[in-house]
Amino acid sequence: MAREDYSDLPIVDPKDLVWTGLSFAPATPFECACRAGPLSAVEALVAERTCTPAFLHRGLTFALSAGNEDITRSLLVAGAPIVQRTALNILRAPSERQLPLFQLLSLHGWSPQGLWDDGSLLTVGVITNPPLLRWFLDQGVDPNAGALDLHRRSALELAAGRGDVDTVRLLVEAGADVQQGLPLHVAAAACPSGTDADRTLITPTEEFDTARIPVMALLVAHGANVNQPQDCRLMTPRYAIVYAVIAGAVARVRWLLAHGADPEAKGALGSAWDYAQRRGSEEMRRVLAEGVAAKRRLQASHAGVET
Repeated sequence: MAREDYSDLPIVDPKDLVWTGLSFAPATPFECACRAGPLSAVEALVAERTCTPAFLHRGLTFALSAGNEDITRSLLVAGAPIVQRTALNILRAPSERQLPLFQLLSLHGWSPQGLWDDGSLLTVGVITNPPLLRWFLDQGVDPNAGALDLHRRSALELAAGRGDVDTVRLLVEAGADVQQGLPLHVAAAACPSGTDADRTLITPTEEFDTARIPVMALLVAHGANVNQPQDCRLMTPRYAIVYAVIAGAVARVRWLLAHGADPEAKGALGSAWDYAQRRGSEEMRRVLAEGVAAKRRLQASHAGVET
């Protein structure tokens, strides 16, 4: 797991212990110069004192978070170490500066492989930066990192929830397992920002609703099961179609039904049909009624074949 501080820094002087804590606001002239430059000021401050690795690392964190590539390079050459949490500072930099900074760290011995298997690296900031995500995957970062952690969504789940079909495709082609975590459920459950499905009836725009369907289709094409139950001890909707009903996503419900979702599969909150009767719009109830009727016809057809 990623550390919550820099306690893995090399300590060569008792005063170094002050640099092991996290800090997001510069408090000294050195820290300010590392964040805002110029490079000449940083070089002058480094030259006028004996700098321990921990002290240099403090400046490095501010240079990385500000996206200052030249200052980062200078501090690394001066002996600033790279410890486990160092690289995460880059994700606070402007997105267009992040990839060059990660590449610079890699030239100085840093590698993402094996260090972030808990999923700390493939966050929203990374999946919304396609060149950076592609580079991480090329470096061997596991696209399934974090998928089994119930407290964190995997990269595939994050991309699915955003309706980002290109990123979902990139992750799947890199080996992301559509059956780890619940990417289909997340796509089905997506709601507009600022809405609360537990308190109010949600009616997303058609554009928002349908934007997740290409993602769902891609996931199903790669083996996702539209009737996969959510394995959780908590009170959950359990099935993707129930999540879609709660989200008021009529188009997604219609698509799931057309691809074999069971409108009567029951979870802790009842089935999609049950929930639609309690909280669904008139259109949602009509779509579910059609889905139940289609299921009955199919069952009758199969029964006739068997007899």
